[in-house]
Amino acid sequence: MTPRRARRASLQWPAVLLLWLGWCTFWGSVSPLVVACGLVLAVAVLCLFPLPLVVLDGRVRPVALGILAVRFVLDLVRASVHVAWLALRPRPVPPSAVVTVRLRSSNDVHVALTAALVTLVPGSVVIEIGRSGVLVVHVLDVPDVEALHRARAGILAQEARVLAALEARGAPNVPVADGDPRRPRPEVSA
Repeated sequence: MTPRRARRASLQWPAVLLLWLGWCTFWGSVSPLVVACGLVLAVAVLCLFPLPLVVLDGRVRPVALGILAVRFVLDLVRASVHVAWLALRPRPVPPSAVVTVRLRSSNDVHVALTAALVTLVPGSVVIEIGRSGVLVVHVLDVPDVEALHRARAGILAQEARVLAALEARGAPNVPVADGDPRRPRPEVSA
């Protein structure tokens, strides 16, 4: 067996277990037939359609993960109230904009988690995720340039919380200041 196949086979067992548990839950039974069929089906699915290797280089920091979760819930509630107010108020629809933000990390896990958290907050939708860590986000209620900068800062703050929660090995856990000259400035377009 080649090293790639051995690595892939060893990393698929958690997925096999999750598929198998899902199968047993779906059938609502743990009879020998359901258990055996679920295990065979889970192995067959993952042999035919292997999952890509996802590498999380670093460690999970529980306190920072808790801060990320609490702040996400607060953002979710605040944005839900704001979007509800925009829908109910008797004025015309507010202007929206598209913001392009270059993230600090290009790690697939960090970019995907940041994009998911940004999209789950009402009033913002990730339109495109660039391979080098660039997010293109549609933002609701952007009447001026200052609101564009606030939206951009909010996306970078969300990424900073993700990076703090999933600290990478060998990389210092120091957030980059927004005005840091070493960091390329993202494009902002209306």
